Amino acid sequence: MNDSNQILPDYPATITGQQAFFTDLLSTIQQVPNHKGIGVFYWEPEAISAPTLLSGWENLTLFDFQGNTLSSIQAFEPPQIQMNIQRGWNIISLPVTSFQKLKNVHYPTSSSSAFQYVSNGYVLSDTLAQGSGYWLKFPTDQTIMVEGDSISTITIPVTAGWNLIGSISSPLPTNQIVQIPAENILSDFFDYQRGYFSTDTLKPGKGYWVKVLEAGEFLLSK
Repeated sequence: MNDSNQILPDYPATITGQQAFFTDLLSTIQQVPNHKGIGVFYWEPEAISAPTLLSGWENLTLFDFQGNTLSSIQAFEPPQIQMNIQRGWNIISLPVTSFQKLKNVHYPTSSSSAFQYVSNGYVLSDTLAQGSGYWLKFPTDQTIMVEGDSISTITIPVTAGWNLIGSISSPLPTNQIVQIPAENILSDFFDYQRGYFSTDTLKPGKGYWVKVLEAGEFLLSK
């Protein structure tokens, strides 16, 4: 940009302003309904000129004159969700969207297959679906960083009886879950950490048991 009138008031022509613009732009794209916000094409992040040329492209690049990346490029880094894992069995979920949904990609240190609860029984699964909960075993207590795009809204199908569900990328109080049909939930939501306990908040990356009266859907949105 060569004209200061093109600068948006909330995004000054600084590295911080540039990062804020990218962060807000990507967040807006992710919130397009029905997952139709596929992505953004940016031109031209590598347009490096020289200090004496005073090119307008210099305000758009993500590199300095020496070719070093600017901190504003961090806006394009996938968010990471920290998972505190206990030794033994855990109920986990996939709290991000990712082209890679393999269990070994997101939970490479696990020591078992992923077990999904379906129709009153368990099935082995090599891939993880958003919204589902899975039993997964680990050899030690550990911290895992799960990487991918954030999930702010998800619709989870449920069947009559007990269901093992996942969550979204940020904590969500259970009283904010939209039930379809209404008043379908028959139990508390149960977390597992070497034993079951009820919880009033769904946390990213965790899985939860819940019982419902009939087939329907949960809408989780933050």
